[in-house]
Amino acid sequence: MEVVSGMEEARLIHLGAMSAVPIAGRPHLVIDIGGGSTELIVGDHAPATLARSLKLGHIRLTDRFFGDGVIADGAVKACRRHIKAFVAHVAREACDIGFEVAVGCSGTIAAVAALCAARRGETLRTVANATIERADLDEVVADLVSRLTPGDRVDMGGLDPARRDVIVAGAILLRQLFKALGIESLVVSTGALREGLLLDRFNRRDRSRHDGLHHLSDLRRSGVLALARSYHEDLIHAEHATDLALELFDETEAAHGLTVADSELLEAAGLLHNIGRFVANSSHHKHSYYLIRHSERLAGFSENELELIALVARYHRKSRPVSSHREYVALSKPDRRRVRVLAGLLRVGIALDRTYRRAVERVHASVSDKAVTIDVEIAAGADVDIELFTARRSSALLAEAMGRTVEFSVVETSSERQRRNHPSNSAG
Repeated sequence: MEVVSGMEEARLIHLGAMSAVPIAGRPHLVIDIGGGSTELIVGDHAPATLARSLKLGHIRLTDRFFGDGVIADGAVKACRRHIKAFVAHVAREACDIGFEVAVGCSGTIAAVAALCAARRGETLRTVANATIERADLDEVVADLVSRLTPGDRVDMGGLDPARRDVIVAGAILLRQLFKALGIESLVVSTGALREGLLLDRFNRRDRSRHDGLHHLSDLRRSGVLALARSYHEDLIHAEHATDLALELFDETEAAHGLTVADSELLEAAGLLHNIGRFVANSSHHKHSYYLIRHSERLAGFSENELELIALVARYHRKSRPVSSHREYVALSKPDRRRVRVLAGLLRVGIALDRTYRRAVERVHASVSDKAVTIDVEIAAGADVDIELFTARRSSALLAEAMGRTVEFSVVETSSERQRRNHPSNSAG
């Protein structure tokens, strides 16, 4: 089971909505009202220009203002005031970007669409591509708030009995969004989070390892590089150190047994390992953890993947993972091993570019029952004494994670051994 962040949920909802309503290429707004949160997405393609997740949902609002679906004195006004405070800043952002068409998805919006249709004397065979007009919505909300208990709503045409207790909060929320965002008409999409998740997983399944060292998808890579640049990361060094670590990952597969998905985490952590220097040089590895873990730029990763990336970056230097580190201990046993292996590989990759001169051009590794031997190919005439000294000192975590000693040797560069391209170089 994977837990996704609110921002990742918004991205997946956007994919799902675009799969059901032909809005790609047109500036659009997507609204998804869930039980605990509401997602707002603005853009014309994927990825979106703006994606926000608000802690507003029909169940959350019902629990706070309409217990058991009952409307008490002052509850409607208090609910509207609460929603307005949450929505105002996001509405300004969305309106500044602009959109031509509004799309809504989720059970709440589908239920409101059915209520609007019933008021017009229509019965919807499907809510797909149905519309909610502002005038109809105003009438539905006025009717709903006049019915103080779920029992009073029994005879409302088009209302699913299972929603009689929560529909008031959901309809009020939708109406406030119409007002704040200047929406006159909204199209209902039957595609949302589930469909977006399926599309995203199908796209991931099609990836293969023959793309070269670069394993990150375009969406993930763009987010990682954007975050790195925003903190003025030295991408020349970060990319080279990451390339070396990824080469080691590929060539030590027999020892670590990890997958392509794990190499993506290594690549992301490698490109971001030094961003903590933006905060301070001292303990910058800990700052890197915090910045990665709390970033909203890293689309396409689950919460667990973000935690692993942040921890691999955190352990690229200084102390190894220990039982006193709360975040590390909270991981499952397989994930703790992933962190040790990936951080060990990254430490060696960084060490082999210790002087930032790319003196070590590439690496190769062979694995035996007792040792991992790393052949270091160097640039013509290069002095790599510092790199080798640092790599040997930095290899203890990798040796522990692999259950083998780690040895280094210098070999001549072979013209037949060409590094496969790492596309983030061209993007940087």
